[in-house]
Amino acid sequence: MIMSDTIASNAPTAASVEQLLQRPLSLGLAAREADMLTAYLAEQAHTPQLHTILLHLSRTGDARHAPVVARYVNYSDDPMVAALALGTLCSEFGLMEKYKEALQQALRGYAWDSAYDVRKRAVTLAGEYLAKHKDAWLATRLVEICNAPKGDFVFESLRDTALVAAALATGLTSTENFRATAGLNAQQKQRYYHDYVLKLSARRQTG
Repeated sequence: MIMSDTIASNAPTAASVEQLLQRPLSLGLAAREADMLTAYLAEQAHTPQLHTILLHLSRTGDARHAPVVARYVNYSDDPMVAALALGTLCSEFGLMEKYKEALQQALRGYAWDSAYDVRKRAVTLAGEYLAKHKDAWLATRLVEICNAPKGDFVFESLRDTALVAAALATGLTSTENFRATAGLNAQQKQRYYHDYVLKLSARRQTG
């Protein structure tokens, strides 16, 4: 009885979770506080605070929370939640290899991801991965997006993300990319990234 009473008293409530979520992200969470958030999601999987909870869990860098976060990688109710979950698993938790299949699916695209929130995150993650590893499939997908026919504004935003990812995948750092492209118009950026896309295309044969 004492044990069950203790568990009950430590069970996360909406009020206790709300108090945690009001804390600045920069202050972080103690391990038991992060555990409280994952326990809360087990009971309130579709809480309106879902994105904020996942953001706090992401900042912990604690892969113990991966099974809970992984439930949301194809969360069609909110593509931004799905994008955050994918990035948390592959980048912040360092579990790219384990969740590469989820990354591949996100690169293929989801019908419900109309603004490409998830796909753009997947493109960036693929670029980060290719900067350190070889993977012909990921390289091919990035090159295809970079070289696809011109589309609407939303697709062009995805293509811009892919061009940057291609550059990062072939050795350019984020700082170097920012300095090199500052002040360039869209056409100039296309020309600038052309060589990086060619380099990545060549790597498909050896990945």
